[in-house]
Amino acid sequence: MPSQPFKLRMSATRFAREVRTAIRSLPEPFATEVSSLVVSVERVAPRLEAVMFGSCRRRSLLGMYRGLSVADRGISQSASAPDMLVIFRRSILRVCRHRKDVRAEIVRTVYHEFGHHLGLKEEAVGHL
Repeated sequence: MPSQPFKLRMSATRFAREVRTAIRSLPEPFATEVSSLVVSVERVAPRLEAVMFGSCRRRSLLGMYRGLSVADRGISQSASAPDMLVIFRRSILRVCRHRKDVRAEIVRTVYHEFGHHLGLKEEAVGHL
C-alpha cells in the first residue's frame, strides 16, 4: 500500500499571520521597499503560472513574484499593475512536517521572492 504524503494543517488565518510576521522580519532598508508590494496568500499556484516557471507540478511552487523588478524598471517607468509577492499555502504545508518548519519555510520563501523583486535571478536567490 503506497504511503500518503504527510499533510500538516494550519488555518488560512494563522498562515497569513505567519506571512505577515515574515514580511516584518525583513531588515532595513528592505522593510521600507516591501511596503510597496501587495502580499497575497493563495492555495496553490495557478497551473499556467507553474508551467511558465518550469514547475511541472503546481504544488511544488512555494511562492512567486509577479511584477517588474526594481532592477528592470526604468527611472520614470512605473508598473501598470501592483507588484505582488504571492505565497502558496498548501504547497508550503505540503513540504513541512512541523509548525516550526512552516514558519522557517515562509521566511525563506518571502526572502526568496523579495529577492526577485529586487532583480535577483534564480541562481542568486536559490540559497535564500
